[in-house]
Amino acid sequence: MTNGTAEDNPPQLTSSFWFAVYVTECVVIFTINVVSLLAFARNQHLHKRTTYLLINLTVAEFLVGVVTQAKDLYYYTGYDAAGFSWQYISFTILIFH
Repeated sequence: MTNGTAEDNPPQLTSSFWFAVYVTECVVIFTINVVSLLAFARNQHLHKRTTYLLINLTVAEFLVGVVTQAKDLYYYTGYDAAGFSWQYISFTILIFH
């Protein structure tokens, strides 16, 4: 028998706080990588063989940050773990193909 203490039911504030942190992380990843890509695109002296690795890493981090973070946010907000969701299946197929 539960008596309704805080241990039985975690407050909604905690989950909304972590959701806000997660969204902030997505925005920061997106912003920093876009700024880096713009810097590489605008400065011609950065178009060297030695900076191609940095450009490649920036693009890879951008894609991982945008695609997987968006998928995880969708999973966090829209997926019902107890049931079957066609929306989740179709979203996953669209992202990975």
